[in-house]
Formats: sequence, C-alpha cells, structure tokens
Amino acid sequence: MHHLDLLSDGPAPADALRLARLTIEALIAQPLPGVWGDEEAVLMGTGRLSLPDGIGPVGDLLPAFS
Repeated sequence: MHHLDLLSDGPAPADALRLARLTIEALIAQPLPGVWGDEEAVLMGTGRLSLPDGIGPVGDLLPAFS
C-alpha cells in the first residue's frame, strides 16, 4: 500500500495489491465490493480515497487502517 503513496512511474505490483486487499477484507471480516479493482479497494480501504455513497454497511468499517 505504501507504494501507492509514493510518486512512481510504474504501477504497484499486482500481487502486492491483491495481498493488501485480502488483508483489508480479513480485518473487516467481509469482502470489499467486487466492482472495485484491487488498487481502488486498497486506496478506499486505507482511507486514501473517498468512499462512494451507498456502499452499505461495509462503509462503516472503512478505513480498516490508515
């Protein structure tokens, strides 16, 4: 997730984003919306991107950590 905080010319490694997403889902004990890509899920799950309106109860559990 810290890779996303740094200015970088390249994308964050897909495996790292997937692991970060799985970590957030484990912390909140439920899956994040499937329509979110892994990068978007990590950014929203850590409070680095605003949550959209109407995401339901999962919104009350985020950010999982910041």
